Amino acid sequence: DRQRAAKVTSQCWLKCVHGLTVVTSGGRATIVVIGLLQGLALGVKNEALLLLSVSTRTMIFALNVLAVMLIARLCGLETLRRMKLLAAALLAVGGVMQGLATLEHLRSSPRSDSLLGCTLAVLALFLDALR
Repeated sequence: DRQRAAKVTSQCWLKCVHGLTVVTSGGRATIVVIGLLQGLALGVKNEALLLLSVSTRTMIFALNVLAVMLIARLCGLETLRRMKLLAAALLAVGGVMQGLATLEHLRSSPRSDSLLGCTLAVLALFLDALR
């Protein structure tokens, strides 16, 4: 019984490996990875939209420029010079100021945003940046 299960498992594994080699031949792997990232990002974004208000989602996705710059730097595609760092700092300061205004607004009204929604929005932001 165990030997038969091991044989079926190994056959399944061989079929998966063969399918993977077919997909990766001819540069198709890049397209598959980009498609997977885009699909994941769209799904995560849609879930975040259900859990966040429009203003919170807009504030989080306004950080897209910083996420792309960070990912590009980590991949060695872009250098961060003084002007880019200054622009990023100004964007971050603007976001902090907007966040403080939002905190004051939230104190006077009930909360409608969830931590899970914010986490999903940030995840979607970085999935989009990885594409």
